[in-house]
Amino acid sequence: MNFSQAFDPIRSLKSVFGTMKLQPAHLWGGGILLFFLEGGVQVSLQGLDLLGEALGEDAVVFLVCGGCVLGIGLFLASVWLAAGLFLNFRSVMQTGEATSGGIFDHQGKFLPLLLTRLLVGLASVLAVLPLGILFGLLAVAFVVPMTVSEGGHGSEMSAAVTALLIAVGVVLFLFVLFVSIYVGTGLVLSEAALLYEDRQPVNAVKRSWAMAKGNRLRLFAFMLVNGLFAMAGVLLCCVGIFATATIARFAIFEAFLQLSETPGEGSEALLEA
Repeated sequence: MNFSQAFDPIRSLKSVFGTMKLQPAHLWGGGILLFFLEGGVQVSLQGLDLLGEALGEDAVVFLVCGGCVLGIGLFLASVWLAAGLFLNFRSVMQTGEATSGGIFDHQGKFLPLLLTRLLVGLASVLAVLPLGILFGLLAVAFVVPMTVSEGGHGSEMSAAVTALLIAVGVVLFLFVLFVSIYVGTGLVLSEAALLYEDRQPVNAVKRSWAMAKGNRLRLFAFMLVNGLFAMAGVLLCCVGIFATATIARFAIFEAFLQLSETPGEGSEALLEA
């Protein structure tokens, strides 16, 4: 199975659904739990904002500290669960059976996966940070009042400068978006490389970047279709997103396994190429 076939989003989603039917308690239960853990940080912070408004400014510091502790706890719990869950997914996909330790057995991958996620997050931020600073400076220049000279010429100049700043801002925003997509598609396979090829965090990130070379458009299309599929669950009385988001979450790992297990088409071949 070549890269295009492995990362066919429709094929992958169907394969994930078929695999999850083999061990529904482990994969459906674990996947939905992971969905809540990974989304719990945003929900908890929104709830803390509402409490802050209700209790007043005196409670802000307490709520911020509580939100940070809660967010870190949920993040660590999601990493712990993700390691065991995706290792179980490989076991079910290959043998039809879950691992003996279940989805909460991370098999020594908790710390490496945590470091990988931190590396990916850091690389993503650093990639767009210079452009983000430039965009911020441009925004400041846009809101600073312009001096209007006598005779109305100043207002015409201000309008021209404003139009130029808006145009530059749009171009800069599109460039930031492009860089984000380019870097994101290059790093999206890092976790799968770490878990399924027993790599260290830095090597896993390098492997992901090498595999994405020449395949970024396919990866972007894969991620876009899976994102749309996940959001489609909102149309099913909102609760459907639990199912669609869970299936979409496994898709990138399923595609990686399909590619890496194909002789001559796996990640080793791609890296050497």
